[in-house]
Amino acid sequence: MSGERLRDTSSKSRSRVRASRDASPAGPESLFLLDGPVTEEGVELLGEFVHPYHRESEETEAIGVDEDHLDQAARIEQIEKRNKSPWWKKPSVWWFISLIPFSTMASTATTAPRIEVFTNIICDAYKHSKSPGSDWDSERLGLSVLSMTPYSPLVCSSDPVVQAGVATVLAAMATTTGILSCFTTGWWGSLSDRYGRTFIMGIAICGLLVQDLNFIIVTLFPSKVPGGHLFVLFGSVVEGCLGGLTTSIAAIHAYLADCSTAASRARNFSLFLGLLFTGAALGPSLGSLTVRWSSNVMVVFYMSTSIHFVYALLTWFVIPESLLPVQMMTSRRKHAEEAAVYRRANGLLPRLKSLFSFLSPLIMLAPPLIDRAAASQKFRSRDWSLTLVAVAYGCVISLMGSLQYVLQYAGARYHWSTVMLGYWISTVSAARALYLTIFFPLIIRMFRPKASIQLPVSPSEPLDPRAPSSPANVSSRQITHPSGRQPHEDHHPPSFDLKLARISALIDIVSYAFMALAPTPITFVAASALGSLGTAFSPTVHSLSLELYRRRGGTEFGKLFGAMSVVQALSSQIIGPAAFGFVYIKTVATFPQTLLFVAMGLFVIAFILLSLVRLDNAAPYTSDVEGQPSPIQRDHQETFLEPQAPAIVVEDMDAELGGRGRRL
Repeated sequence: MSGERLRDTSSKSRSRVRASRDASPAGPESLFLLDGPVTEEGVELLGEFVHPYHRESEETEAIGVDEDHLDQAARIEQIEKRNKSPWWKKPSVWWFISLIPFSTMASTATTAPRIEVFTNIICDAYKHSKSPGSDWDSERLGLSVLSMTPYSPLVCSSDPVVQAGVATVLAAMATTTGILSCFTTGWWGSLSDRYGRTFIMGIAICGLLVQDLNFIIVTLFPSKVPGGHLFVLFGSVVEGCLGGLTTSIAAIHAYLADCSTAASRARNFSLFLGLLFTGAALGPSLGSLTVRWSSNVMVVFYMSTSIHFVYALLTWFVIPESLLPVQMMTSRRKHAEEAAVYRRANGLLPRLKSLFSFLSPLIMLAPPLIDRAAASQKFRSRDWSLTLVAVAYGCVISLMGSLQYVLQYAGARYHWSTVMLGYWISTVSAARALYLTIFFPLIIRMFRPKASIQLPVSPSEPLDPRAPSSPANVSSRQITHPSGRQPHEDHHPPSFDLKLARISALIDIVSYAFMALAPTPITFVAASALGSLGTAFSPTVHSLSLELYRRRGGTEFGKLFGAMSVVQALSSQIIGPAAFGFVYIKTVATFPQTLLFVAMGLFVIAFILLSLVRLDNAAPYTSDVEGQPSPIQRDHQETFLEPQAPAIVVEDMDAELGGRGRRL
């Protein structure tokens, strides 16, 4: 009976809060908290390239409220229709979790052979320039690259001049793709909210196919393409314009988030990365064995392109979309309103701002203002939690740009052939896959804190709107869940993800220190395998950032992952390749271990940044706009609950409360 009274009281309180929210004018601060149009405050944090926009009229807001009610009914109808569909027409995390090993296998199978091809190309150009009178036939460059060169591959790979040349080509390709990805990946990520995840993934895969085909053409016919081997940059340009790897990863992460609950999200991300590393473990060995059996290095590139083509067909025509049509329609309507506001802006600064529009997804990573209370005093400060997490993620993900140079370093220092490099990649990737798919989920299950629910002393006490997941948000999340179910969510606090990320950074610090000091190949492989225990950094950071974004009231996860993809593109495809390439080019002839010490330093910085993250409970977010209260503040004024009110803590796993401690 008391439980029914509590639920009835909670329902009434929710009705009052919802009515208050609908009756209140939606100012720019609410659009910022809900990841709406670009606001002056967010852009000022990036460079002050925008003028303040005018607020929409009250008539438009009233129409928006009616449209929300229609969207709610359409959403319920579409969920019921989806539930009646056969399993192959329902979105599920298993679509991409089952496909990613094959796609990764195809990509990583060409890693070591690609370096060999570039090494032979640069070696040919370098030796030919040193001995122009030799009987070297440049027309047969394609055949010499594929099969035999008059110089030993080990001699070429150990030559500092050749290594610097290969590093220059690899850095140019990665930087070209990365710069263009930064201009496009945020836009593609936002577009996935309006037109679907699978649509954007299909476009990104088309760019990957163009890159594969372009590399094959350049390798087979280097003398017949403009610019010779530098024509490989054309594929990088196309791939970057279509979003590249960062857009594909962002769309997949958004797809997984659409099909996951709060508790299963980190586990699904971990499983996804674990199977990704499974493909990465099998791919290099498969590529090495294929080259050995066929005696033709190009066979592995044909195989990789074929697998990517099949992957593109499945993405375009088989895999169901995770977003409901009404969700995409709502996002398109919001985008149209934002575009209308932007068109009304005139002047020089708004047009200059458009040049930096690729940075606009980073606005949601900017620190918002929150109200704090300490020693009976209230003050406002900024919450830097999500910002620090994003910067730490950028430091770590920039190491993706060092992989090619680490392969060069290992091949030159330990005199490894292409086959041995493939075996090393397989060993490290297998260790990472084993950890992420088996041991890391067990760690989450064993050490995850149990849920606690806070019940009020008085049954008439209203809800605390500042709780991390309000009833309205829980209801919305249940309705928008792709399966249409109201799942029973386990307790998974963000503090647990934060601890896992810190521990992962510490493990990587130790791993890279041992790799730099490893005197023998065996110790180098062992130190690399030790780093597999730190691969949980990425899934935990994604889960943590998503929860921090949800606390702000954000709902469009595609834009969040688009922002994280901009960070990834900046770090792994621009800053990372350029910085690590510069370091390796300058130190390869003197102290090549500098490359690994720089990588270790980035993990040290990431650990320090994560140590500064503070997860404050029940801290209401406010707006930066002229004292306008945020929706959370208005809810707080409506319910008027003092934070010092006594509460009873009960251990429970209530699905309606999402597994979190709530003050009712």
